[in-house]
Amino acid sequence: MGRFTFFRHFLKDPRGVGSVLPSSPALARAMTAGIDFERDFIVELGCGTGAVTDHIANSIRHPENYLGFEIQQGLHDKLQLRFGHLRIIADSATELDRYLEPRSHPINAVVSSLPFTSLDPRISKAVIDKYTKALAPGGIFRLFLYAHTFRLPRNQRFIHELSQLLSPPTTTLVLQNIPPARVLTFRKPVLSKQSKE
Repeated sequence: MGRFTFFRHFLKDPRGVGSVLPSSPALARAMTAGIDFERDFIVELGCGTGAVTDHIANSIRHPENYLGFEIQQGLHDKLQLRFGHLRIIADSATELDRYLEPRSHPINAVVSSLPFTSLDPRISKAVIDKYTKALAPGGIFRLFLYAHTFRLPRNQRFIHELSQLLSPPTTTLVLQNIPPARVLTFRKPVLSKQSKE
């Protein structure tokens, strides 16, 4: 699965896909940096053509500690052929509760390639609310924004809103991607803001 497949899906659903090219290996490494592949339970949102999924698949020690979502059926079917040992769901990321009980499997890392600020705001909010609540204390929520869009008001509003639920993000600039991207890592406080209220 390469650029042509990704571009074809972009043409079908530009708001849902959010990019004309898949992520580079450098971006995939940045998206998974610091994850404990021996112990962490990882949820990937928007697996796409599998750039980040491939890095996880080559690193994770226990495949049962992974759950992926890819709503595009065509992309999902190709992912299943390529990563048959990983559980990848052809459904919306909002449907987490149908496939995982967070109290039985605390989520330590959410790795998202979803274009949050291009999605329907109701869907974006539903995903954010669900995963910030399901994330284990100390867990990370990681996503990327293209560098040239980072300062756009809608993206800055989104960062501010997510920072109200989790910690303010640390950022990493990845130049080896087309276009260059900023990886944002939010962390759930060990004593969460929800528990303080």
